[in-house]
Amino acid sequence: MLPSWKNGISVLKKCSMGQPGYTSGPSGQYPPPLPPPAPEYLSFKKKKKKRKSRKFFRSVWFPVTLVVAVFVFIGAYVQWGSDLLADLVSVENEKALGVAIMKQVTAGSPPVRNEVLTRRLTSLVLQVQAAMSGGRTAPWEQDPRVKVIDMRMPNAFALPGGTIIITRGLLCSAVRGEEVAYVLAHEMGHVHYRHSLRQAVRGLGLQFIVTVFTGGSQSDLWVFMLNNTYSRNFERQADVYALEAGRKLGWSADNFASILQRISEKIGDTDTLGDFAVLRDHPVLKERLELCRRYPAANVSGHDSLSDVMNRIHSFCR
Repeated sequence: MLPSWKNGISVLKKCSMGQPGYTSGPSGQYPPPLPPPAPEYLSFKKKKKKRKSRKFFRSVWFPVTLVVAVFVFIGAYVQWGSDLLADLVSVENEKALGVAIMKQVTAGSPPVRNEVLTRRLTSLVLQVQAAMSGGRTAPWEQDPRVKVIDMRMPNAFALPGGTIIITRGLLCSAVRGEEVAYVLAHEMGHVHYRHSLRQAVRGLGLQFIVTVFTGGSQSDLWVFMLNNTYSRNFERQADVYALEAGRKLGWSADNFASILQRISEKIGDTDTLGDFAVLRDHPVLKERLELCRRYPAANVSGHDSLSDVMNRIHSFCR
């Protein structure tokens, strides 16, 4: 038998040779080997990636990318987000908004108290609604009302909740009853599509987004230009609604063209803006007249089917 120190040397030799019964490490070696160091190219790549990201944030492409992202976000909100938010607004809140706006409007231009004329104009709106809805009306258009305000400028607009405002100046500018009917049908189109509510939600959202990204610098101008683009689309949609209603009710599309042209002459033609189309909130007159020509003149005889409306307007304008 070997001495104790020689016996220990033999044991170490056997461990180093990986013989069974003497293994201590996972690979059969004693002591277990250390893991190999990471290759240099791996650590070099990590450093390179960090350097690349730092270079991107310091380069000119970072602000360009940020600006593009902002415009994409604004476009997505205007195109889809604002409509989704508007659809979430209840009818009660929409009518409450319309009442608040009505108070501001009537503060400067008081409403005209002529119940006979107001009821006849409201009946025209209900006639248009019945022709276009086929008996199925949305909750926000079930109670349309017409209000006449004492304002010389010819104008008409729809409030959230179904109230249609028409001015004395527009009524007194009309020559035929069908002209007024087309104006009311156009505004009923805005009520049907909830354009007023969508415009309000879109404007508030754009005001917030533009203020956040620009710090409030010229935010009103940006909101005005961005909102006008979609306001023109709303006007085109309401024009088609009015012309379709007139076609179903047997009105001549020439009457819509004539009232549009007469109002444009009184308030100034928007075509004078030339190439600055972004400043227009309505389609140009030429475009709207061309749309009217696509619809045939249903009333070939030239007789005004709504002469009773015009008689009431004449007595009102005296």
